[in-house]
Amino acid sequence: MSTRGQARELDDQRDSRQVTASQQVWAGPIFTIQDEQIALAPGAEPVRRQTVAHHDAVSIVAWREGADSSQDDGAAEILLVRQYRHPVRADLWEVPAGLLDVAGEAPAVAAGRELAEETDYEAGTWHTLVDYYASPGFTTEGCRSFLARDL
Repeated sequence: MSTRGQARELDDQRDSRQVTASQQVWAGPIFTIQDEQIALAPGAEPVRRQTVAHHDAVSIVAWREGADSSQDDGAAEILLVRQYRHPVRADLWEVPAGLLDVAGEAPAVAAGRELAEETDYEAGTWHTLVDYYASPGFTTEGCRSFLARDL
């Protein structure tokens, strides 16, 4: 958030709303589903919510320009990969990405691994862009996005 001439760091706040009941209702190799009851306000009747517990992920904005660009004029470009995504029944163009599903693997290491696996590129320079939740209305999956340069 910013106002004219001023910037402020955004900081998501953890919440202490009480979970009054929780049950794992399904488990698979990629995620689990929790059925929970939450008291949204003191003394309020609990509401029911289902949560998909999922590994966190990384995504990579792989940037190339100048002599590294595939454009005749050296214009900047971002590498995309095409992957089949079953939930939407489509082949989608997207930035390289992957799960943090290797025990103890740092996000930056996972990002380098995913970039190499999906594009056959390595990056000489890495910057963290943003941490965010992929779809916080129903899943715990967080994502760290990186800018990869000097491919």
